[in-house]
This record gives sequence, C-alpha cells and structure tokens, in this order.
Amino acid sequence: MKKVLSVVVIAALMLFSNVSMAGVVFQLSSSSAGLVTIGYTASANTGVRGLALNVQLSNNATAVYSDIVSIYPAFNTFIDYAFDHQPYNLGQGHPFANPNGTGSLASPASFFTISMGALDVTGGQAAAPAVVNNLITFRIQNGGAGFSSVTLSPNTLRGGVVGDNIGTVTMPQPLLVTIPEPATMALLGLGGIMLRKSKS
Repeated sequence: MKKVLSVVVIAALMLFSNVSMAGVVFQLSSSSAGLVTIGYTASANTGVRGLALNVQLSNNATAVYSDIVSIYPAFNTFIDYAFDHQPYNLGQGHPFANPNGTGSLASPASFFTISMGALDVTGGQAAAPAVVNNLITFRIQNGGAGFSSVTLSPNTLRGGVVGDNIGTVTMPQPLLVTIPEPATMALLGLGGIMLRKSKS
C-alpha cells in the first residue's frame, strides 16, 4: 500500500511540476547605443499567439514606430493598427499602440504598448516559435540625458500575453540604454562617409 501511495505522490508531483513550468520569460537587450531589443523564451508546452507589452522610457527619451529596425516575421498582425485602418491587410502597419486605450500610436512617446499577434497563414494554426531572441528591435531617441532606463510590463488592457497554456509571464529587470546625441550620430555618419571615400 505504501509503495502504491508513493507512486501516486510522485506522479502528482511530476504533474504539478509540468504545470508550473508553463510560462514565458521576456528579455531586454541592447546590441548598440540607442537600440532596444525585446525577446522571449516560452516553455515547451506554451504557445504564444499574441502579446501586448508596455514600454516605459525614462529621462524623457522617446520612440516612434518609424524607428523600428526589425520585427520577427511570425508576428504579422498588428491589432491596434488594424482597428484604425480598415480594410486591413495581413502584415500591414506597425505594433506601436496606445497603452491606455485602443488604437495605434503614431507620435513619439515615452510610454507606449507593443501590440501584435502571430497568425499562421499556412492553415495549421501553429503558435509562434518557443524561442524568439529578436521579437522587435527599435531605436530610442535622446531626451537630453544621454541614456534611458527601459522598463517592460504586460498591458493588462489587452491581456498581456495570450495563447496556449501561457502560465506565468516573467518580465526582465529594467535595462539602461546609452543614447548617442544627435550631433554624435551625425559625426559618426560623416566619419563613415569620409572613410569610404578614403578607401576609394
């Protein structure tokens, strides 16, 4: 009887362990000055289908949709942009959204939401990949301090992260990003032009 009870207890612990493993862990990184990259890792039994993440920038730094460098291709649906632009074509628009209400955000802002979904166009209803290191990369503009702290949080208005067996969503620690002054960026660009000319 004790042996049977032990087996039942072990099986129950394994079940609860598998349930607790379900979740999505987000990462923030910066490959170079002024750039912010958001990524995530989902557990094997979790399927991400959509997300809405608030981005807060400190020190009056701002970002705008035109400063997006890249978006992971599986995330091809921009829900808030579609709300403002009908009829909507898949892949059209951008994921910058109003954090406090529906609709896209076109102006530079220090507080905004990244809102996008992954729609499987093959008909297989597959979720987004479990590991996406570069979900989105965007450039932030200097607010005068030369740096900004980037803080990520779920947008509860839109449900945060949605999909299959999402479980626990873990946000990263705020990331301190150095932002070049506009004059510095211009000088770097000029230096690159002069270097290319000297080689030719």
